[in-house]
Amino acid sequence: MTQDAQEAVGDYRYGFHDPESSTIRFDKGLSEQVVRDISELKNEPEWMTDIRVKAYNHFVEREMPTWGNCASLDGINFDNITYFLRSSNKTEKDWDDVPEDIKQSSRGCTLSRAPR
Repeated sequence: MTQDAQEAVGDYRYGFHDPESSTIRFDKGLSEQVVRDISELKNEPEWMTDIRVKAYNHFVEREMPTWGNCASLDGINFDNITYFLRSSNKTEKDWDDVPEDIKQSSRGCTLSRAPR
């Protein structure tokens, strides 16, 4: 876990932390261009990009809620979030081909119970 992530999240209550390793990592912050770049990187069709841009604009135009646990929401710095990173240049189709660090991470959640 990077120092920035540790500061943003604090101690993870379930107790496991994994180092970040990525082949592609976008800078922190979100913009329409970032949304378009991610969509392009994923080779998504134009209609999917349009939906993502529409959703992004909807998000930007909305004010934060003024009801519920606002203190938790007020602490979110959306410009300090990395919205996309890719840990590998390929998608594995067989569990035996998945990198060991990803397998170890999955053992801390329900993915370890997934069919292999």
